Amino acid sequence: MIKMWGRPLVTVVSITVIALVLWPVAGAAGALGAYATMLLAVSFRLASFNVLLGLLSIPVGYSAFRILNENYMDKFKMIPANLATIKVHALTLSYLIIGYLAEGLV
Repeated sequence: MIKMWGRPLVTVVSITVIALVLWPVAGAAGALGAYATMLLAVSFRLASFNVLLGLLSIPVGYSAFRILNENYMDKFKMIPANLATIKVHALTLSYLIIGYLAEGLV
């Protein structure tokens, strides 16, 4: 089992992934929960400081949320919001992976 600061690494990553998966269901609360999980994990020393790279996806997430709110009743105008949500998932997880790889290299 891989550990970081005496804690299982899987726990922090699992909680963040669950929060990202719930984002489309829970809307803004899910997004805030995903980003708050990263902040709390770092502040309680459950995760590396490099995990904060995941916060770089916030602008794309805000864009998705804004598009969704403006076009909630028109499914064709919501397509860009769906695409942006997929980008947020990909970017956030990619940044988390980069952060953990950087931690392993240091």
